[in-house]
Amino acid sequence: MLPEHVSMLRKYANEEYYEESEPIIDEQQFEDVNNLIAESMEFTFPLVIQYYKNKHMNSITGFIHFVDEINRHLRILDLMGTYINCPLLRFNT
Repeated sequence: MLPEHVSMLRKYANEEYYEESEPIIDEQQFEDVNNLIAESMEFTFPLVIQYYKNKHMNSITGFIHFVDEINRHLRILDLMGTYINCPLLRFNT
């Protein structure tokens, strides 16, 4: 293999395991997200939800089915018809 290929393969392998820092939102952004979730549940329109889990940002497109405040999860019905639990947001106080 050429040295350029080896370096590109190493770079590709490192990108796969790239760790992201957890996003911090303020109280105003938290209220905006809560309002958007409530509107989505009331009028049943799909949302694209990005959430932080295992040091990576993940994305889901689907309908908000239930908000579990005790376990701090959203239950989302994705476009394929499966339910996914997504962690709720935290904000900096």
